[in-house]
Amino acid sequence: MCDWIQREFHCGHFRWIVSRWCPDYLRTQLRCPLSVTHYEFRGDEQCSHCKPRQTQPWEKFIRQHTNLNQTVGP
Repeated sequence: MCDWIQREFHCGHFRWIVSRWCPDYLRTQLRCPLSVTHYEFRGDEQCSHCKPRQTQPWEKFIRQHTNLNQTVGP
């Protein structure tokens, strides 16, 4: 069976992350039933779904370019 890590975040959400794929999965690509071998509590973190979105500096250039293309007509 594959080994999984159950990770709980401050926001209350859980994530299951594989720590080791078993030989059956490597051969068939079919996942085994969930077998949690390790538990982590991340009390100081929020999951990726709950974290506030951080914009990258280059994203403003993409938005500007998109807005220019939308306002210019044929």
